Amino acid sequence: MDQERWRRVGDLFERALDQPTAGRHAWLEQECAGDAVVLGEVQRMLAADEDSSPVGEKVQQAAA
Repeated sequence: MDQERWRRVGDLFERALDQPTAGRHAWLEQECAGDAVVLGEVQRMLAADEDSSPVGEKVQQAAA
């Protein structure tokens, strides 16, 4: 992936974080305009971001 596309991925990732979770996927598909590679990279970044929540939060969620 070239540098321009990586910038686009980073920009879309940052903007996606500001979107409501429920509508994020549809918003992202529209913004990627059919670029499956960019879409996939942003989705992986979002998934990694969700997995990076503090351990304490995960324990509390599991206990609930």
